[in-house]
Formats: sequence, structure tokens, C-alpha cells
Amino acid sequence: MSSELIALLERESKAEQDRVVAEARERAATIVNEAKAEVEQMIAATARQLAHAAAAGRTRADGTGNLRAASVLLQVKDEEIARVFDEALRRLEALRNDPARYEKLLRGLLAEAARGFQGPVEVECAESDVARVEAAVRAAGVHGVVRAARDVALGVRVRGGEGRRFVVENTLRSRLERARPMLTSQVADLLWK
Repeated sequence: MSSELIALLERESKAEQDRVVAEARERAATIVNEAKAEVEQMIAATARQLAHAAAAGRTRADGTGNLRAASVLLQVKDEEIARVFDEALRRLEALRNDPARYEKLLRGLLAEAARGFQGPVEVECAESDVARVEAAVRAAGVHGVVRAARDVALGVRVRGGEGRRFVVENTLRSRLERARPMLTSQVADLLWK
């Protein structure tokens, strides 16, 4: 009986051992499957994060690129508008080559500038225009003295009043500069319509 008891105990022990091993294998398989699912979730979450980060990076890069392109475009447009105004001034300066038109222009600029003054005035002009402006002063009946000024070209500057404190500058350059803010948008429209 003792050998039968030992055999029975060994069978029960073997059965118990097989049951524990089966449970352990089943538990290990469950743990492995849960770990695989968790890893797949982590991989999917990381992939989503990377996709969002890549999209955000593309959006930032696109925005930066668009800003840079807009900046360059604005700079080029500003340069082109400046060239248009430089060319306009160059053409205005070319009026000196047409004496009849230029003298008529100087008379008109002088008459406009001297219009509001009472009494004697001082008229400043380019050194090359002194004789023309003196003739225009006489023709307009303006009481004043004509002087050359290095910073006046293509027109006149009239000073009057006590201490010559009232000044009217009426040159083609000053008129162009005063008109520039209004003309800039029109020039841009013509250039880039």
C-alpha cells in the first residue's frame, strides 16, 4: 500500500503540477497579450504625436515661408515704387532742357509761392535759375530779392513776414514728395493689377 499511496500521491502531484504549469502558461500568455496590446497602443499614440508634430512643423514652416515671401515681395514693391518716383523726378529735372517750358514753370511756381505774402519777400532758387527767377519776379510784380540756395532746385522758396519766418517752398521735388503718399497706392495699382 505504501507503493500504491506513493504512486497515487505522485499522480496527484503530477496532475497538480500539470494544472499549475497550465495556469502559469495561460497567465503568461495573457500577460504577453496584454503587453503586446499596450505596446501597440503606445506605438499608435507615439505615431499620432509624431504626425501632429510633423503637421505643426509643416504649418510653422509654411507660415514662416509665407511671411518671408510676403516680406520680400513688399520690399521689391517698395523698391519698384521708389524707382518710379526717382524716374518721375529725373523727368521733371529734364524740364530744364526745355527753356520755354521751364521758364513758364518757374513763373507759375513763383506766383503760387508768393501769393499770400504782403510786402517784400526773399526768393531762393538754384544758382543756375537766378536770372530766370529775377525775370519772373519782375514780371509778376513781386517785391523781393532773389538769392541762390544750394538746397533749392527746380523751383523756388519764398520767405516773408517779420524776420522772414514764413516760408513757402514750391519746388517740383517738394510737390512730388507731398503728393507721394496719395500717389503710392495708385502707382502700386498700376504696377501690380
